[in-house]
Formats: sequence, structure tokens, C-alpha cells
Amino acid sequence: MMRKGQASVEMLVTFGLFITFMLPVLLLVLVASQYGAENSTVYQAQATSHLIADTINEVYTQGCPTEYSPDLQVGASRTILVNLPGNAQSLQITPNTDLPSGGEAIVTVGLSDGMSYAAVSPIFARVKAEFGAADSDFTDSVRGLKGLKIYCRYDTAGPLVVVEGE
Repeated sequence: MMRKGQASVEMLVTFGLFITFMLPVLLLVLVASQYGAENSTVYQAQATSHLIADTINEVYTQGCPTEYSPDLQVGASRTILVNLPGNAQSLQITPNTDLPSGGEAIVTVGLSDGMSYAAVSPIFARVKAEFGAADSDFTDSVRGLKGLKIYCRYDTAGPLVVVEGE
């Protein structure tokens, strides 16, 4: 003869054992998904950096005006839309100060361990960034979609690719 509560106790024990074995698996899956999301952010930063640098290089190779003009004739131009990840810390276009041309497109993102990752892509054109600042370096911490107008012009030092934030 069975006791009335025995089935309930057996069910609770079975459920408890199930939870005991599934909890570590669930935690492992959550940690793995966090790692995957962080990798996705790093890949997105790399893709954004490559897109900006490749577009600058493409505009430069498509051609600039061949001589300086006070009315600032513009050669090749492109407008691109880039997506900065949610944990983006900065977007920089930096000219190379050691050489007459070249530079880097840098997208920096924050990681979950408190460190940051900088996705860097080389630029072989002489470049100047104009984003509300007078100097060639600019940092913009806006996240999400961002329009960049990239065009080539000729100034007193020769062909110059200009990047403007829209």
C-alpha cells in the first residue's frame, strides 16, 4: 500500500536532480553566448575600419584634381554609411606624421573585461578628417549608423582625401 505523498516526493526529487544537472549547462551556454556577442562586436569593428580605409583608398585612386585651385575643385567622392557597435568608444582617422602620405582608420570598442580593442586599417592616401574639429585627427563616440562623406581635392601640398561626418 502506497503512502499518499510518495509520488509527490518522487516527483520533487526527480525535478531537483534535473535542475542540479541542467544549471551548470545553462550557465555554460550563457557564458558562451556572451563570448560570441563580444566576438561579433570585434568583427563589426574590424569590418567598419576596413570599409572606411578601403573607401578612402578607393577615392584616392579614382583621382583628384591635378592642380591647386582657390575654389577647391573636388575630384572623386563617395558617401558611405557605417555601423558603429553599441560599445564603440571612438572612431578615428589619423594621418601618418612620419610620412608625407598615409594614415589609419581606427575603431575602438570596449570589451567586457574592461579592456578595449582597436581595429586598425591602413590608409595610403594623404588624409584629413573634418568632423567639427580644426585638426586632422578626430574622435567621434557616436554609436550606431553614421554617414561619412569622403572626397578628394587638391591643396597646396598635393592630393588630399577629406573625410567629413554627416
